[in-house]
Amino acid sequence: MKANDDNQGAEAGVSEQTYARLLHLYPEAFRKEYGLAMAQLFKDQCNAARASGGWSRLGWLWVQTFADLICSVGREHVHELSKNMNRPLDAIVWRSRLTFMKVFMAMLLLLTPAIIFASYKLLPKVYSSTARMHFDDTRAGRAGAETYHLPTEFEKLTSRTVLMQVIEELDLTTWFMTQTGSKVRPTAEEAYEMLRQAIEINPIRNSRLLDIRVKSDNAMMAAKIANEISRAYIVLSLTQRERAPGRIVDQAQPPLRPMRPNIPFDMAIALLMSLGVAGAVSWRARNFFRLPAGA
Repeated sequence: MKANDDNQGAEAGVSEQTYARLLHLYPEAFRKEYGLAMAQLFKDQCNAARASGGWSRLGWLWVQTFADLICSVGREHVHELSKNMNRPLDAIVWRSRLTFMKVFMAMLLLLTPAIIFASYKLLPKVYSSTARMHFDDTRAGRAGAETYHLPTEFEKLTSRTVLMQVIEELDLTTWFMTQTGSKVRPTAEEAYEMLRQAIEINPIRNSRLLDIRVKSDNAMMAAKIANEISRAYIVLSLTQRERAPGRIVDQAQPPLRPMRPNIPFDMAIALLMSLGVAGAVSWRARNFFRLPAGA
């Protein structure tokens, strides 16, 4: 229990230090008047959050704090600008000390939620589901073993014969028509091409295992297609030999969350964009207004 309290105390300390740095986003005059009081208030809120709910309450406190920062920082800078409208533009920029860190933090606070929101609202969700097969060892010289070329068997999984059987069994022409919003049912050839593009066959290195990976905007359908491909392949193999060389070891399951959008990736993009914008803006400001190197 004591170790847990120490961890939470350290977390609160880091939060207070981070918030103290974020206060530099406010105009200098505002910071001088309210900075210490705001820091003390945030410290008290961190202590209260730690005492009542631990990390979960501390996380919720940060959500509220970021929301307030986004609104209040811009408001205070507009207010500061309105008070200095009669001054030369270079004096305004000089006073605000447009540093790299200020621009970076402001852009990060704005771009991160904007990019994550846009990716969820504008980009389609993509789900991935995987079925796994194992192929028997039929090396030459083994008594009673049928011989076959393993890469050829892999190619059969995406052959026209197998995929046409999948299209017919799952009525994918109707499914593709619904998903694309078209009023015209795609032809069998068009459905084959659409299905082929959604499939990845991935042999696992140094093993006789193979993954059938299907991507779709519907989690349930991605799993159905992956399982039906493996089943159709086995049926086809049994019509050509006494037993199928491959067997299903793991059936595909509907994924719980999409593979895209990817929140960590979106946050990394926001970080890189913030760095780029902050560097460009602060460098331009230094050169245009001839700010000192330490500004």
